[in-house]
Amino acid sequence: MLKNKSFAAFLIFSFVLTTSTPSLARAQTASTTRSTFGLSIADDLKSGSNSYEFVAGKFAGAVMMRVNLWGGVHQPGIYNIPVGTDLVTLLSYAGGPNQNAELSDTRIKRTIGTTEEVIKIDVDDILKGKPVLGLNSGLHVNDIVVVPETRPIVSQNTILLLSVIATVASIAVASVVLAKSR
Repeated sequence: MLKNKSFAAFLIFSFVLTTSTPSLARAQTASTTRSTFGLSIADDLKSGSNSYEFVAGKFAGAVMMRVNLWGGVHQPGIYNIPVGTDLVTLLSYAGGPNQNAELSDTRIKRTIGTTEEVIKIDVDDILKGKPVLGLNSGLHVNDIVVVPETRPIVSQNTILLLSVIATVASIAVASVVLAKSR
């Protein structure tokens, strides 16, 4: 009888361990936001989805401008938006920030003539209604907006693989214990 109770406890423990592993990994994230534009475009575009070109805010007769949106949004890509569109509206066109977005470290790379500037924007401040310096006139033609993301310590694929291995190991151990108890 004691063997069966131990075996049942082992099976319950194995089940809980293998089903809770992905949620444990999501909780253990490290913020690795970028502080400069020195990284490659490929690094900035890693968001779990492909990059596309969108036309947003179709208004009859509206003059459109092209901006690039990279990083922690649901649909990063090239956006053709009406002139005068603000940052929050652009983020809304992209489906909003994703769960890993670091809104407090959003950056806009802007080229005016031969001068390039990087404007750091705290979108959280905008959402709280606080005044934001450097973003008086909205977005400009060819702006590059980067919304950095936190990166998980362990990837989802690794967690999935470990869960499968743990499940297979649990079944193997259960089979051995069952075979020995007969």
